[in-house]
Amino acid sequence: MRIVFAALAIAAAITLALLALAAFNLHVFVEAHRDELVSRGERALGRTVQIGAVAPSWWPIGIRFADVVIGEDPRFGTAPFVDAAAVRVAVRPGPLVLGRLEVSAIVLDRPRIAMVRDVAGRWNVASLGAGESEGSPASAKRHVRGRAIHLPLVWLGLAATDIRDGHIEVEDRSGPAARRLTATSVRLRSSELRLGGDARLRLDAAIFPGSIRPDAHLDLQIARLGLQNGAATPFTLHLELDDADLGTLAMIAGRRERWAGGVTQIVADATGVLDRFGVDLSAHADGEWRLGPHFVMPRVASRMSVRADATRDAVRLERASGAFGTLEWTAVGTVELRPWSVELTLQSVPESVASLGDVAPPWRLSDLAVTLRGDDALHVESARARLDDARIEGTARLAGLDPLVADGRLRAMGFGGSLDAIFDVDSATSARVRVEATGLDVGELAARCSSEPPTVTGRADLSAVVAVPWGASQPLRSLSGAGTARLVDGRVAAVNVVERVLRRMPAVRLLPRVVSPATRGRFADVFEAPGTGLRTATVPFTVADGVVTSPRLLLRADSYAMEGEATLDVARELRMRGDLILSPELSTALRGEIPALRYLARADGQLVFPFRMRGPLDDPIPEPDLKRLRLHGIEALAAGGAEHPARRLDRRPPRAVPGEEGVPDAPADAPAVERLERMLRP
Repeated sequence: MRIVFAALAIAAAITLALLALAAFNLHVFVEAHRDELVSRGERALGRTVQIGAVAPSWWPIGIRFADVVIGEDPRFGTAPFVDAAAVRVAVRPGPLVLGRLEVSAIVLDRPRIAMVRDVAGRWNVASLGAGESEGSPASAKRHVRGRAIHLPLVWLGLAATDIRDGHIEVEDRSGPAARRLTATSVRLRSSELRLGGDARLRLDAAIFPGSIRPDAHLDLQIARLGLQNGAATPFTLHLELDDADLGTLAMIAGRRERWAGGVTQIVADATGVLDRFGVDLSAHADGEWRLGPHFVMPRVASRMSVRADATRDAVRLERASGAFGTLEWTAVGTVELRPWSVELTLQSVPESVASLGDVAPPWRLSDLAVTLRGDDALHVESARARLDDARIEGTARLAGLDPLVADGRLRAMGFGGSLDAIFDVDSATSARVRVEATGLDVGELAARCSSEPPTVTGRADLSAVVAVPWGASQPLRSLSGAGTARLVDGRVAAVNVVERVLRRMPAVRLLPRVVSPATRGRFADVFEAPGTGLRTATVPFTVADGVVTSPRLLLRADSYAMEGEATLDVARELRMRGDLILSPELSTALRGEIPALRYLARADGQLVFPFRMRGPLDDPIPEPDLKRLRLHGIEALAAGGAEHPARRLDRRPPRAVPGEEGVPDAPADAPAVERLERMLRP
């Protein structure tokens, strides 16, 4: 046991002696070559170097340079390239004992590094070292690889084997506008950076806005470093991005418009050589995305998994799949990088369905298939989907996101009819759409969109062109357009206009009580129905200043017709004024039972009752237009005037704005009205 302790003591003494000798040699070397170390550093880097102090470093064993400032290449500016609190050059203890200095590692403490790419595509780090020559056109051409930011991390690893708590500013001036990326809390570790070695570089950094800890993690391995042409050098790469900011990713990818949103995690693995490598990419997110200032994707959980074969100039999707909410999809295609073009076909998985909207039950989106082709603009060459039982087809062209410029056409078949739309959008001016619809079951459509019973039923045709200024603070008030709507075999459930008008007509308000049961049964749609039935309704309209105006609407039913004009404002307030014209059959029946009604007949014998209607669209109030009744001759009729009232009733009333105030309405108990009522009593 004593021999063992003695051997250990001797070994420890020898080790301490060697360390002391190494420290002495290091101290002597630093003292003797302090100025030479700075000048040799300047020659090796090709940059100016300023050092605050040079001293031996005891851990790791080596040389410590304090307050190091490395100058910038004059072609890229005058600000420092590196400003570090300290740079430690670690040396191997064995050779140091023999008086030789062999560098084993370089450590940068709290450095601030500025990386710049100029308009020609050259990086400022490329000129580090005597062997670099980046001034030739051929060299510049090699570095121009599109507008995306490509960080030369291997060069940075060769220059420093360890970076602790670094701050890196990246500026790319190669595009139309300079782009900047800031990385903080940078920790870079590299190993085996030697000729023929299997180099490894690990990087952790915070690159997304608001990050307080590293959110980007990269692990790069390069086999047989320096023994092969760079394009043929094997490598493997693993990249993880946590809580990735979509705007930062868009900037790195070279998008000039502002994107917003987040991706919960992105994981990428690549292996191969620089000229050809395979990539596996997976990502998932659950937030809202904004692609540019105008295009918004709703907040929904989504995921994606991609396997691709990539070269310097193209990416070919071997397989791609994912889900948008509950709608699962697959895709295949090719992306050309130089020049940029894309061909992609995406389709949903059979039996896969996505739920959309806030209605109950929600809309069901399925059977999705989209073919995309893009170069300067993105073309949706074909798209089809099923929304509930409606089939949708269309094409589109997206020329830009900021400003948003798009156009296309859409065809939907469902709810008993079809709809064709042509749209044109320019966020710098307006959005415009032309709609042609035929045979749509508006009752079924209204019931699908709301849990309330539909107010209007029937089959509708529509032809209209509408436009709205882009970015209008009140889109409905800014809407403009014109068109014609037609309703066939319809019904307005809110009110029986005819029955209400007849019941409230002052001169004939006793009429519903004296009509015989036979007449009431024969014309049940007038006297018994809860709503207003329509055989046809034709409504030409214009839209301006938040008001839909119909200058001449025509509604026809079996027993009556209505002609007039109407407005509907953004508050859903309806104003209508017109004439209720009873059919020849109903007019004849009423005149037969109440002979005095002949004084309210036109020249052709049909009874005409002026009326107006006001109130909310879902519960309007129809009533006689007493002012127009007076103009038509009710007072003259009651007073026994010379002119036949039928001739006056046959005249069209003067055109007026619905709801226009004029002469006050005659009260129901006015003497002239009372005399007329006495004449009409059986």
